[in-house]
Amino acid sequence: MTSKDPMGPFTFQGVILKNPGTYYGCYGNNHHCLFRFHDEWYITYHTQILEKPMGIKGGYRATSITKLTVNEDGSIPTVPSVNRTSLEQIGTLNPYEKVEAETMATMGGLDTTQLGEESIRCGSGNMELCGIDNGDWLALYGVDFGEEGAGAFTACVKAAAGVSGNVQLRLDAPDGEIIGYLRVKETEGGEYQELTTKLLTTVTGKHDLVMVFDGEGYTMDYWKFEK
Repeated sequence: MTSKDPMGPFTFQGVILKNPGTYYGCYGNNHHCLFRFHDEWYITYHTQILEKPMGIKGGYRATSITKLTVNEDGSIPTVPSVNRTSLEQIGTLNPYEKVEAETMATMGGLDTTQLGEESIRCGSGNMELCGIDNGDWLALYGVDFGEEGAGAFTACVKAAAGVSGNVQLRLDAPDGEIIGYLRVKETEGGEYQELTTKLLTTVTGKHDLVMVFDGEGYTMDYWKFEK
């Protein structure tokens, strides 16, 4: 079968990724996307693997990712099997560069949304972390604080009048060692503003970083640590 697409002709070669139900036991459309990153090929796609654990019905979809094999002739074999832990982290996260707040490995209870007129109009671009409530959290894996270590934390936060809260900074687990607190308070004009706090201790080496949120009604654009 040859496509009539003006970019073609293309010849059907087979299936790259089977329906997610083949791998996970929960069927649905996959809406996949292929991309190259650090000289490796990956495919991202939808699954409904979180529906049952979360007690949700109606096609609740989560994004999954797996690595692809691309042969020298450009052909792509069918992905034989996938699971929720099939990928290994290929690098570390630099906490001293500005990190977008929506960056996360896992989370509980949070949302993200487009930030700024251009992003909202175009449907892509800058985003913000939102939907924050007491006890919500996010985690990042393999954060490298280096030998010198971090002594302060800065986040760009927006909070309206009467809104307050805290961001707990913990190491390696949601109930892990607390290395600092960022006090969230009303920001000028209810607009984004950088808030900074000194850490309780100098943090060195590689760790998983967990942010646990107290309070509600505030949002975060980005954050970074400082030496």
